[in-house]
Amino acid sequence: MKKWFIRVSIVVASLYIFLCVTMYFFQEKLLFHPYPLASDYKFDFPGRYNEFTINLADGSKLNALHFYADTPARGIAIYFHGNAEAMDHSGNKAKQFTSRGYDCLIVDYAGYGKSTGKISEENLFNTGLALYDTARAYFPTSRIVIYGKSLGTGIATHTARDRAWFKSLILEAPYYSITDVGSRHYPYIPVAMLSRYPISTYQYIKDIQHPAYVIHGTADQVIPIESPRQFLKLGLKNFNYVEVPGAFHGNLADYKEYDEMFDKALN
Repeated sequence: MKKWFIRVSIVVASLYIFLCVTMYFFQEKLLFHPYPLASDYKFDFPGRYNEFTINLADGSKLNALHFYADTPARGIAIYFHGNAEAMDHSGNKAKQFTSRGYDCLIVDYAGYGKSTGKISEENLFNTGLALYDTARAYFPTSRIVIYGKSLGTGIATHTARDRAWFKSLILEAPYYSITDVGSRHYPYIPVAMLSRYPISTYQYIKDIQHPAYVIHGTADQVIPIESPRQFLKLGLKNFNYVEVPGAFHGNLADYKEYDEMFDKALN
């Protein structure tokens, strides 16, 4: 009986170690789900827009789109999209801004869409800073809106912290940190010890002085509502937090609270 218990314990411990090692070395596969597009893919959106390339220092060539406002532009928004999508889909989001008198810049991360390069936390953060600097060439900082959705919320918040000056920050379905979300999905694994992509949104948002707007659905199963609720414990200034009862991760735009948030953030 004792030998049997020891053998089972060794097998269980070995499987657990194997699981942890696999998570550490293959976390890019678990965390990121690039959505590639052919290099000759042609976008087809209503309205005026221009396609261009952002070159990063690490050699990444990022595909980006500049959407133009339906009326003379009051400012410009930079948009960081979620996981498992590319600009053929996320480009439709630009209408939220162009219809309200704002230009909109959207970029695909390395490995997403037509963008090339290797994804890393540093690469994601440099992507954010480069898109902000592109917007700065068109408008003063007081007319720049920074917007992130899901995965893009950490990048948006890091950009807002590092560049400091902007009109407002909008976060749709954000996370306290990637590590926090991982720990909630895999409570039996020491995610904090293994994570190479902490993307600690809570650390960046504490240093932000300009208005921040957060919206999240209570039925979100991708990023549980308990994750962004932790922002409320930080004593943030100019922080506007909205929970939408019954909303999921991908359908916040179907609710009136969503449009109300955009109206407040852009006016």
